[in-house]
Amino acid sequence: MIKTPLTLSGRLRPPLLVFAAALCGFFAWGYGLTPFAALVVPLWFLSASRLQAWLIMLAYFMAGSRTIPLSSAVFFEQGTNIGFGLLLWCLSAALLAAPWALFRPRAPLAGRIAHLIVAIALSVLPPLGLIGWTNPWLGAALIVPGLGWWSLILGFALLALCAYVPRGRPLRNLAGAFAVVILASAVGAKRDLPSPPSQWIGVEMHAGKAPESAPEQLARQLAVVQAVDAALAQGKQVIVLPEQILGTWSDTWRYFLDATIGPALRDSSATLVVGAAVPTGQEARTFNAMLTFDGQSWAQANARFAIPVSMWKPWRHDSTEVEWLTSGIYEVGGQRVMLSLCYEDLLVWTTLVSFAHKPDLIVSMANAWWAGGGPAILDIQREHIEAWARIFNVPLVRALNAP
Repeated sequence: MIKTPLTLSGRLRPPLLVFAAALCGFFAWGYGLTPFAALVVPLWFLSASRLQAWLIMLAYFMAGSRTIPLSSAVFFEQGTNIGFGLLLWCLSAALLAAPWALFRPRAPLAGRIAHLIVAIALSVLPPLGLIGWTNPWLGAALIVPGLGWWSLILGFALLALCAYVPRGRPLRNLAGAFAVVILASAVGAKRDLPSPPSQWIGVEMHAGKAPESAPEQLARQLAVVQAVDAALAQGKQVIVLPEQILGTWSDTWRYFLDATIGPALRDSSATLVVGAAVPTGQEARTFNAMLTFDGQSWAQANARFAIPVSMWKPWRHDSTEVEWLTSGIYEVGGQRVMLSLCYEDLLVWTTLVSFAHKPDLIVSMANAWWAGGGPAILDIQREHIEAWARIFNVPLVRALNAP
């Protein structure tokens, strides 16, 4: 009896492919090597069954979203334990991998490429697109950054070329793909992001969670005023503060900011951009909003989506409301701004809609005071939004409330 050799083409092939896919997800997200995400697609094309295809992508998505268990108490619902976080981690990865299980390994070349199109589309667009983080397409587009829509098209073309990888002896071809991605990652790591306008500033704060008591509220008010005063002292004209740094918006906040920073903003012809949870007037529901203040009047722009279960929970009275159909483009400080509020940094469909309207600038506002589980949580989110800035060669202004 002849035994199957323990090679990539033998009995070790399925587990090796799954393990390699996990490595792709692990190193692509959290280490600044986002183009590595593209390498999971040639591995997927080598699967011998739909189950293998699903397991390969499951391993990739689980590795790429490995921070969910530690952050579940905030990302999903206060008071959750590690078991619930593990469940959400596995479930989200399983759902994102599901479209990739439609693959038929023995399909003709055109069919294999069609399966790739369907898998990417289903994982990017709602409803799965509501959790559409760590998409391999984003990594592929970063192999040829700076060309906007052409980067996305060429990135997909590179993924489609992987359908040509011979199934019998794929190591040489995989080594070639690995070399291309290594080179792209090395070049991308040294490529600076486009410079934002010199009069704009995104402020990093370390203010902690939303204030609840009167002393905490006072401390937050002083921190906001100090941040604005420091930016004005640098001659900045547009000052961006983090998402929900004001906590829940109220008349108290309005009167306080009108009195404390309003005159300075008017005298400097400057604009404050700041995040708050703005009550809708219906029970305890709020909008996750960007507020702009020029010293005289206030304007409000609402997020298109928010963290499922933790913030967006339409079955409850305290849900964060979302505005699905807006473009996310707003005029701020003479710039056409694409607004990305925290969780939106991770999504593909919201960004594609915005770039169809040709923004001049990306404004990302995040609130990650809770991210004490390690820097990878912040890094993965930052890499997503920076990827779009590199792909479309558009400046990014980012404000963060860090741990």
